[in-house]
Amino acid sequence: DELALDALASILGAGRSSRLYREVIGPDAASSVFAYHWPVEDIGIFFVQASFNESNRNEVDRRIVREIERIKRHGPSIYELQLAKNVVESQYILGLQTVLGQARALADAEANYGYRAMGTRLAELNRLTARQVQAVARAYLRAENLTLYHYQPTGAAEITAEQALAMVEGAVGELELAAEEEVPLPALARTVASAAGDTAPRELSLSNGVSLLVEERTGAPVVTAGVYFRGGRIGESSRNAGITKLMTSVMRRGTNTRTAEAIDREIEFLGTQIGSFAAADYFGFELTILGKNLRPGLELLTDVVLHPSFPEDEIRRAKGLQMSAIKRSFDSSSQRPIQLLYASHYGNHPYALPSNGYTSSVDALTRNQLMSWWKNWVTADEALITIVGDITADEAKRLVEKHFDSLAERDSALAPDPALIPPQSRIQTVEYRDRKQSAIAVAFPTVAMSHEDWPGLRLLQDVTSGLAGTFFRELRGKRSLAYVVYAREASRRDGGAFVGYLASDASKEENALTALIGEFGRLDEDGFTADDVTRAKAYFAGSTRIRLQTNSSRAGELAESWMYGLGIDFTDRTLERVQSISLQQLRELAAEYLQGENYTTAIVSGNAEEE
Repeated sequence: DELALDALASILGAGRSSRLYREVIGPDAASSVFAYHWPVEDIGIFFVQASFNESNRNEVDRRIVREIERIKRHGPSIYELQLAKNVVESQYILGLQTVLGQARALADAEANYGYRAMGTRLAELNRLTARQVQAVARAYLRAENLTLYHYQPTGAAEITAEQALAMVEGAVGELELAAEEEVPLPALARTVASAAGDTAPRELSLSNGVSLLVEERTGAPVVTAGVYFRGGRIGESSRNAGITKLMTSVMRRGTNTRTAEAIDREIEFLGTQIGSFAAADYFGFELTILGKNLRPGLELLTDVVLHPSFPEDEIRRAKGLQMSAIKRSFDSSSQRPIQLLYASHYGNHPYALPSNGYTSSVDALTRNQLMSWWKNWVTADEALITIVGDITADEAKRLVEKHFDSLAERDSALAPDPALIPPQSRIQTVEYRDRKQSAIAVAFPTVAMSHEDWPGLRLLQDVTSGLAGTFFRELRGKRSLAYVVYAREASRRDGGAFVGYLASDASKEENALTALIGEFGRLDEDGFTADDVTRAKAYFAGSTRIRLQTNSSRAGELAESWMYGLGIDFTDRTLERVQSISLQQLRELAAEYLQGENYTTAIVSGNAEEE
């Protein structure tokens, strides 16, 4: 019954088109809900989990029970069953892109049913019927098998376990349960031409001038398509901060020919999602999908990028989510110090703005502003499309040319990026919180990724960070001043910073800050050894190659290199360059960039007083 239960969990609670998401999410019910099947050797667990305001509990229970009873009574629709099969198949194959994923799949198979059965696993999945899914729902999702766990907030009305269970069981008899409406199955798409072998990335041009990067990769039959645009956040100000993030979120929630629900249903039927992001210097959309589904997936991605409708209700919903994320960041010991740090370190430059913006700026944004921002930035000028995976370059270009040939150039030239002026003296910002922990972030101005010193600064990140890094060894291991400590090189297109972060007990805040600055001060002399450099080189090379096993990581790496004007072979050149950097060269870089008094400090300071 394992595969049938997996399919049942997907139908009930995986993705926006699932039954529970559609029926249980809402202002008068839950804010999140999902279902999951967890099989272990002796017994499996099928659980449904929801988060909600306490006042909505009865309604949430009623709606969850309704959907469970509905699938028990009528079973899944043909469309739902095929969607679940597609999702399970896609997750299975996408997991095989990395050697770790392959090892885990083999271990899981051997522990449960023998590794040789992996060869017939997908065929068994495809034979699954709606009657089988309905049967496992009836067999396992019974009230007498139910464990109901409720995390009750302080001050809520008391309720006994018996009352809670009776409430759930009683809801069943009150319901009129209709079968799920059938949706026609889409026609099967023709699969794309598979790559004959692994090739180096190639840069091609579309008829409208858009650049296309294609890297053919064999292995898992998976392709990643990415569409990227220069700008966005680099053009924001304090008045409209967060508009790029909001725009990319809302673009996925409706087009001129598709509603948000239709987009959810179609993309999830293909076993994937469309992801979006808004980096400091560029933004974009990415799709990782099985090669056989690339044609309809690319058509849907094109529609989202080129024909967004910006529905008012979806704008309101996205604004609410983004403003909630902004408010949560104020209580985050990891996010808030970095926000304060960049705000002080970059001053009036757009790099100082938080990616989500401010609650005031996001709340004031209008549909007209979003549409204007889209028209200004989603253009052929400095646009890039990447295709990485099991597809030939010729096939990739034909598909992309077909879908993106209508992408037009901008009406007028953009103003140049504002000048980035590094701090000239020490800056410190402090916010206070009533808690027992403090978090400290420090930034020294450095260089853009295009600078010849960047590879050495990037190597210093791995010298100082990680469980074997010098900062961890000294500040946590020897001196017990930190719960968490790391350093990272945070360069962008127009400039950079080397950032140190430390979280400690509030009573140790002053000593921890002094010690962190002190560790930076030692980097030009005795702060690390030749063995530390050898370890860091090995870690950088190994972690980079491991990270780039997936098509999505490789596509993202190519996009960053292209957008920053580094050349599409930048990663290979950096891997080679790092190996030649000496201990003395690193110490000289530390002396040049990490020893001045023009650093920025941001502290979220806790309360060190005893209760």
